[in-house]
Amino acid sequence: MDKVDSLLKIIDRYDHYIEVANNKANYLLAFIISISVGMAALLGYSDILKFELSAPITNTLKVICIFIYAVNLLFAMQILLDVHKIIFPNTSSPSTSVKSNIFFGDVASLSHIEYADSLKRMSPDSFQEDLSFQANALAKIVDEKFKHQKQAMKIASQQYILSSLFVSILCGIIKALS
Repeated sequence: MDKVDSLLKIIDRYDHYIEVANNKANYLLAFIISISVGMAALLGYSDILKFELSAPITNTLKVICIFIYAVNLLFAMQILLDVHKIIFPNTSSPSTSVKSNIFFGDVASLSHIEYADSLKRMSPDSFQEDLSFQANALAKIVDEKFKHQKQAMKIASQQYILSSLFVSILCGIIKALS
């Protein structure tokens, strides 16, 4: 297998990693939104904003529940920011000094005639160099997406789910006491 074929397979693998990261981010986004909407409905069902003078312990639990829900929303916002960084496409050209015949932004900046001429002038060595440049750029994109994915999953699996569970339990207790 020659170097060009190897580079093409590496680029294909990185494209697959980008697709996987985007899909996971979409699933995480749907999960966070569904849990947040469910908790909002549960808070409404629990009459969380209806305070009574005769039940001070219930009022205290309601305030704690509202506080935990607010913290939960902050966790959700942090997750959403990370998910946005995963899903949002990286469209900037990695290099401004040399136009690539592979990177879509550079190709789109040329007319079809300029692009065809550029391909005709391209030697096998410069094509290989362009492919290696593209593989390097994609590796950096994948690395960044996976860092944000790891951070979002850590927040979701530790803080967000626990605070959601606490809100749900408190809502059940509040409903039982009222």
